[in-house]
Amino acid sequence: MHKLGRGHRDKIQQFMTITGASDKAALQALKASDWHLEGAFDFFYSHPQLRTFTDSRHLEELYNRYKDPYVDMIMADGITLLCNDIQVAFSEPKLITFFMCVVIFF
Repeated sequence: MHKLGRGHRDKIQQFMTITGASDKAALQALKASDWHLEGAFDFFYSHPQLRTFTDSRHLEELYNRYKDPYVDMIMADGITLLCNDIQVAFSEPKLITFFMCVVIFF
C-alpha cells in the first residue's frame, strides 16, 4: 500500500473506517470501482467474501460512533455525521443505495 498516492491511501482509510474492512478488502473494492467510494461500497456489500475480513469489534465501534446517545439507534444526527464523514450529501441518491446495501446485508 506504500506505493499508492496520498489520495488513494486516504480513500482506503476512509473505506476501512466506514466498513471495518481490511486494507486488502478496501483496496480490492476501490480498484474495482475505479476509486469511487460509493461504487466501492456497492462492490464490497455485493461480494460477501470480502466481508469475511471485517472485524466485528470495529463494526460495533462504528455503530457507537453514529448512534444516538439516548436511544440505541442511529437517528438523523448520526446519519448526518455519517454523510459528512463519507462526503456524501444527505440528499444524494447514492446514500439511499448505500443504506439499502446495509439493510440487505445486515
